[in-house]
Amino acid sequence: MSIDFSFLNTKKSIKSNSIIIILSSMLFAYGHLYSAQGNAILLVQFFILAILFSFVYLKTKNIYYSILMHFFYNLMILFLFNG
Repeated sequence: MSIDFSFLNTKKSIKSNSIIIILSSMLFAYGHLYSAQGNAILLVQFFILAILFSFVYLKTKNIYYSILMHFFYNLMILFLFNG
């Protein structure tokens, strides 16, 4: 028996997954509101990144790839802007 704790599912329709991806990406961007310091362009960037992370999860069926992408994105930003 397999338990899936994700709202995203490859067995769901594209329409229902699309709605879930949009809503969760909006929440992801909202969760980064403080780090964006009110910059709308950064919020759009976070929104697009969240969509990308969602598609990677759907394609690989493994959340760890999305987590690694997030980690390396943060690491890249750290080195580019604080180095």
